[in-house]
Amino acid sequence: YYNAPICTLWMLAMSTVHEMPQMYSLHARPEGGGAQGSPEAHSAAPPVDTGEPHVAAAVAPLQAMAAHWDSFLVCCVLSVLVTLAGMMMVKRAGSIALKLMATARNASLVLWAAFFGGEQASLTQVVGYSVSLTFFCVFVRSKLKAKAMIAAGPSTATGFSSLPLIRANGEDRE
Repeated sequence: YYNAPICTLWMLAMSTVHEMPQMYSLHARPEGGGAQGSPEAHSAAPPVDTGEPHVAAAVAPLQAMAAHWDSFLVCCVLSVLVTLAGMMMVKRAGSIALKLMATARNASLVLWAAFFGGEQASLTQVVGYSVSLTFFCVFVRSKLKAKAMIAAGPSTATGFSSLPLIRANGEDRE
């Protein structure tokens, strides 16, 4: 909720610089190729093929946006929700866990494509991605175990008495 307005402003600024001039030039250009109101737009000579797409061949971007405004609105709402979900994931799970989840997702995707999608994968790739997924599972299990131990209280942490832990009040254990 803090980043979404800033991201929106940056995307608006970049699209204004990089995309709007092309959108307006395609929208304003009639089928003949010249700008509306220009002398070449009303001339009887056939248009010269400059390699640029004509409005008749491709729908102008502003007209496409007006015709499908509901799809654009849904995309905007979904992008805000994705941004908020990502920020909540970082807050809830932490940035390292989020990075590891992305790595595990990518490894899972590669292994799925290799085993079920018919993609070529070397033995080194399969072993490497399998090791990555295995240690992601070890990480998740250790985080869950640590959370359960903290929730259960200090009496369950007897096996870890030699480790320097932080108590609930923030003091280091001796």
